[in-house]
Amino acid sequence: MVKRGFSVICSLLCISLLGGTTINYASALFSNKEDVSENVAYDIEMWKDENNNVDYPITEDSKEWATFEEHNEMIAACNVPEELLKDMKTEELVNLMLDYPLLGDLKLYDDLNSGFNIMAQNSNILKELLRREDGASKLLDAYCNHELMKETNKIDKILEISKESSTACIDIINNKKYNSVVDEMQDSITENVFLETALAQKTIIEDLDCQEEDELAEEAIKKMEDKANSEIYAEVATTIYDVAKENDCADKLGDVVVETNQHEDNVKANSEYLTVKTPKGTRVIVYAYAYYGEANRIADTNYVKKNYPNATIKGPATNQYNCHSYAWYKQSTANKYWMNNPWAYYHDGSYSFTGTAKTGERIVYFDHSAAEKDVVPMAIHSGIIYSVSGNTVKVKSKWGCAPLVIHKKNYSPYGSICNYYK
Repeated sequence: MVKRGFSVICSLLCISLLGGTTINYASALFSNKEDVSENVAYDIEMWKDENNNVDYPITEDSKEWATFEEHNEMIAACNVPEELLKDMKTEELVNLMLDYPLLGDLKLYDDLNSGFNIMAQNSNILKELLRREDGASKLLDAYCNHELMKETNKIDKILEISKESSTACIDIINNKKYNSVVDEMQDSITENVFLETALAQKTIIEDLDCQEEDELAEEAIKKMEDKANSEIYAEVATTIYDVAKENDCADKLGDVVVETNQHEDNVKANSEYLTVKTPKGTRVIVYAYAYYGEANRIADTNYVKKNYPNATIKGPATNQYNCHSYAWYKQSTANKYWMNNPWAYYHDGSYSFTGTAKTGERIVYFDHSAAEKDVVPMAIHSGIIYSVSGNTVKVKSKWGCAPLVIHKKNYSPYGSICNYYK
């Protein structure tokens, strides 16, 4: 992708919702909901490169990216004007999606399905791709053509250095002599995870014909074997099977199921679950996962540092605890539990709803798509209010498997639909 930068030329829309009640979420949280995928920041001509191809006018490498103060501004900068979108070939949409500056957001949620679904809400490129009749076929073509990164002496050295301490990956990322290889490794891991997550969606895999299903299974097995023997990809070797299993369509992958059993040690879901208690004594399920490896830690840290330059990294990337566990269970980087649902903490009386943010209180971000489904929204992210100064609220939170960071309330992948609890 050709990286280019332009000045912001229009106002960017954003959602701004506070308050609500713990009883009637739908009316409280979504009274002013908007479709962020409708927000487009630049006109048609700015989306054309020197060869008249559609390309992002601004990316994470552009100086203007650091001026964004909210995530919705980033989304708007990455959404293509509809007049161009409709005329693009499907394979062009796939390629543009693989270059999507916010593609790594996929990995910043509690699970890849959540990340994919929210990305489909935010990105009009992905939304259009999922509408196309040949969308599944073109994603399969891209997957078959996507080559995994080969290990080199420099990569081996980077991974070895990263094991030396919890902060070593930051030193690696800040070292200019490693920048290009770290960026390449991050992009390769993220693109592979995106393609496998997309092709493991039930609606997509069911759009493939029998021959294409066989082709997908054959390619998935080949990549699984290659990844299992790689220091870079070993911990994501079975992504396509794991996601398909969650979506109840793993049977479509045929022999991949058998092959996966030979790589069980690399499956994130191969973990034990335990319980912790809320202050009122309600039991909450948590998971203890095997460490996801140095390559993922470097890639996830690099993504946050590059794509969210106005967030401050305060703790190393790891898959051994997440946002909910940090906010509700234990505020420590030594935390070893992953919590998928903090609901009990603010429904059993341990914490109560408050309409305003105060330092030290909890913040919960919700999935705005629940309004369309008329269901109680799911908590997609939790954090702790770090500071309040006038209208500026800063949050300290763990971003999925990525680092622990301090950020402005709306400067994160999780939107701005939230409630506060004390």
